[in-house]
Amino acid sequence: MKGLCKIFLLSYNRGMDILLQADIFFFVSTIAVIAIAIFLVAMCMYVLKILGDIRYIIGRLRKEGDFIIEDIEGLREFLKKEGKKVTPLGQFISLIVSKIFAKRERSSRR
Repeated sequence: MKGLCKIFLLSYNRGMDILLQADIFFFVSTIAVIAIAIFLVAMCMYVLKILGDIRYIIGRLRKEGDFIIEDIEGLREFLKKEGKKVTPLGQFISLIVSKIFAKRERSSRR
């Protein structure tokens, strides 16, 4: 009978060790899952903030793009009406631009 009790106690203790190990494993796993979840929530908050900034920048670009389009349309209308009067001014500007680029080409060759 003593031998049977010894075997029972040893297997009982071995079972308790396995249960204790399982409890420790699940405790550590739970802590790791909670830490990863907190990290992911923090990252999502940063991503949402960045997306808000991008949305703001895109909105500003759209507004400025609309203003530029309106300005160009106004310039086209002006050139259609007053094109012949502006031709000497255009020639003057093209002369200045060609001189500027000519100087840059000469200085880059050195």
